Amino acid sequence: QDRDSYAPGQDLLLKMLSTEHLGDVYRLTMIKASERKLLTFGGSRDILSMRRLDLATMTEFLADPQNGGTLAHYFREGEDRTVALAVADAVLDRAARLACAALATVLQFIGAGQDPEAPVCVALHGEAFSCPPLMQAFQTRVQTELAQRGLHLTLWQGENAPAVGAAAAALYAL
Repeated sequence: QDRDSYAPGQDLLLKMLSTEHLGDVYRLTMIKASERKLLTFGGSRDILSMRRLDLATMTEFLADPQNGGTLAHYFREGEDRTVALAVADAVLDRAARLACAALATVLQFIGAGQDPEAPVCVALHGEAFSCPPLMQAFQTRVQTELAQRGLHLTLWQGENAPAVGAAAAALYAL
């Protein structure tokens, strides 16, 4: 994906995390699963025929693996569906882990979130946080990994939480 992108070798974190790219990360990972013969002939043929995959198509499948649009049609065999769901979970979990690492880095850099009595309020905004499977993966990772690092935070999600509001909330919490 990076090789064929607008700027090979640059913006790697964005390419691994962005909702614009997550569908294609999943598609490319499923192509690798196909190459390793983890899919049936029909499932392999169908995923290899795709040139792009958006996050909405992926989450539609996750919401209803039996009838969830294009991918449910592609992975109609039980074994294909099992692999496709496991890969989707892994792709979303990887994105959530990377987001948590970036968040932990910022919190540690500014020295915030170290006091359990004064957790940092992190405002969430954007397409990623309106995607239930991705939001669930992120919340799970925040609760486990950031807590293990001794960082304390509260996630807040609302309509009026753009980046400027999130920055103001983080500064206010200091």
